[in-house]
Amino acid sequence: MNFTRTVLAVSALALSLSAYAADITGKWTGKINMDMKEAKAAAMSAAKSQGKSMTPEQVKMMDQQMAMGMSMVANIRMNVVVEKGGKYTMTTTGGPGAQKPQAEEGTWVVKGNKVTLTGKKATAGPKTLVGTLSPNGKTITFDVSKQAKDQAAKGGAPKGMKTPSVTIIFTKN
Repeated sequence: MNFTRTVLAVSALALSLSAYAADITGKWTGKINMDMKEAKAAAMSAAKSQGKSMTPEQVKMMDQQMAMGMSMVANIRMNVVVEKGGKYTMTTTGGPGAQKPQAEEGTWVVKGNKVTLTGKKATAGPKTLVGTLSPNGKTITFDVSKQAKDQAAKGGAPKGMKTPSVTIIFTKN
């Protein structure tokens, strides 16, 4: 009797996991989302902690720079073709200055609801992205906030400065 219950429980678990493992092969379109509110609050707080307050003109300039950055990011598109056999190709277009499209190839793996993309060259972003597949299998969300923070630090951002939350959301076509 215990053996039968164990077999049934293992079978039910296997069925539920296999039902969740959606087929991610096909074409996906990605868009970058950034939350600039926390970055603005951090910049204002950093100035205040140094005993300075931002003038209305400085706040206006910061708002304009953030809006410009957001419009550049809003134009970036990522198209991914996920092939059977564990390979993918990603093309990124619409970057600053109307750059030519950047292509990236790599491998993919799905474990449960986690999708890992590992690029060969990583010219258009981080080498490895780990995202969460939605229960319906139609979106994958990659939180790249840590990579954005590391990149900002390499670019000379003040130590301890907050960076915005950054996600890339891919939708299956």
